[in-house]
Amino acid sequence: MDKTFKIEESLYLTPHETYFNKDNYPNFQSQFIEFKSKLVKESKNSINSTYYKFGDGDYYILSKQSVGTSKPGLRDIKKSVDLNKDDSFYKEIKDGSQQCDNYLCEIKFFNLFEEVMGDKKVTYPAEFAYGIISSKWVFKNFKKIGLIGSNEKLKIINELMKYEEYQNYLGISGFSSYIGIPQVYALSKSKSIYRKIKKKIENSDAEIFLLGIGHVQNTLLYKLKKHSKVPMVCVGCGIDAIAGLVDIRRPYFGNWKNFHIKNLSLYEKVLDPMMKTTMNEDVIRYLN
Repeated sequence: MDKTFKIEESLYLTPHETYFNKDNYPNFQSQFIEFKSKLVKESKNSINSTYYKFGDGDYYILSKQSVGTSKPGLRDIKKSVDLNKDDSFYKEIKDGSQQCDNYLCEIKFFNLFEEVMGDKKVTYPAEFAYGIISSKWVFKNFKKIGLIGSNEKLKIINELMKYEEYQNYLGISGFSSYIGIPQVYALSKSKSIYRKIKKKIENSDAEIFLLGIGHVQNTLLYKLKKHSKVPMVCVGCGIDAIAGLVDIRRPYFGNWKNFHIKNLSLYEKVLDPMMKTTMNEDVIRYLN
């Protein structure tokens, strides 16, 4: 991998060919500095910017393809839904995706973004969202961090944070808010999720929100903006990392330690099919 794309304190084990040619994003380093400075400034000035993280799953949903996590019945969408026939639901997804302030996208997916996101432009590479967590920068620069993600993963994080060893690993004593959403069919339940969490966001004292909400960001993120006083950043698998569940082959998580609590039954309730096929004992560090 070209040094242009390296992030301090992070490791990318299986870099895509995109990262071997610095011309694919020559300003990676300066833009990463800008991204981090922007988050700090927005937080200090109570600017509620939203950061939508585009992935290949969003591409499939926005292009009405039933692939991977965009397949009805698998994770985000109820089995009875057909995006090619339900015009009102698709319009809600499409319109919502167009109303965010900033757009993050992995460099290798820039072409997919351009295909389905109309006149929207990528603000920053999504690699930055991973990097602020894998390098632990976000934990060093914000004292009060709010989390929004699946109920099951947030419960695991809450349990992990009871251990001093894990607090020392992240460099924080805890998170200021745990705002959970359903781990399955969230996109289909968007309206009810919004009603349930908007007040929690308003009442939070977080300096920044980190979100791992999957494809429901398309209909939910822009609505949450008016209830927040600080930046809301979709970090995708970054929430998995904090929960000790990340695949270390994901960008920049190659040296991440997945902390686990022995015999914690909560792990059996995590239904993420990708996590169950990529976790392995070699990357788990058990807490006593």
